[in-house]
Amino acid sequence: MTKQELFAKRLSELIKESGKGITEISRELGISHSNLSQWIALKRTPQLDALWLLAEYFNCTIDYLVGKTDY
Repeated sequence: MTKQELFAKRLSELIKESGKGITEISRELGISHSNLSQWIALKRTPQLDALWLLAEYFNCTIDYLVGKTDY
């Protein structure tokens, strides 16, 4: 599994665990629904500022999101 695939998988899992939908999360983060969907579908890669937002929102590290660590 590539790092991008692992990122997409972990992001999908975090979204599912949150009990919220992509639309709600994108609105809360100020990230477009399209970008969030494209990250999950492996069509785009987020920039560092978006990774920071996601890590803070899901209370995890960027290292976890990008597959550098498993916790």
